[in-house]
Parts: sequence; structure tokens; C-alpha cells
Amino acid sequence: MKFLLLFLASIVPATLLADFPKAWQFGFQDPATDLMGKVISLHNGISIVMAGVTLFVLILLNQETLPAFLEKIFRLHPIEQ
Repeated sequence: MKFLLLFLASIVPATLLADFPKAWQFGFQDPATDLMGKVISLHNGISIVMAGVTLFVLILLNQETLPAFLEKIFRLHPIEQ
């Protein structure tokens, strides 16, 4: 019983310090623990890397694939003037 009370006492303060969600909230709540702060920091870093990779792939598609595709389309279906 003593262990259960000690366990509950160690969990409750962290949840009391947590922020509450807001309507149409974008992003995470304010972290109540250091670990959640690190998780949020990792999430932000991964999001930046994902945005960079996506931008790089879009640039490659725009420079290589799209012109070749348009050239093929206009060769097969020429525009009459």
C-alpha cells in the first residue's frame, strides 16, 4: 500500500503541471517534464529535415522529370497553329 501511494504521488505532480489542450491547437502542449521537452525538440528537428528533403525532391522533379515529361507530351500531341 505504501508503494502504491508513493507511486501515485510521483505521477500526480507531473500531470498537475501539464498545460491543457486548446481548441484547434497546432503543435504540442507545454511540456510538464524534461523528457517531453526533448521529445518536442526531436519532433521539431525531424520536421525541419523532412521539409528540406521534400524541397530537394521537388526541385529535382522540377528540373529533370517535368521537362522530359512535357517534351514527350508535346512531341506526341503537337499544338497546331
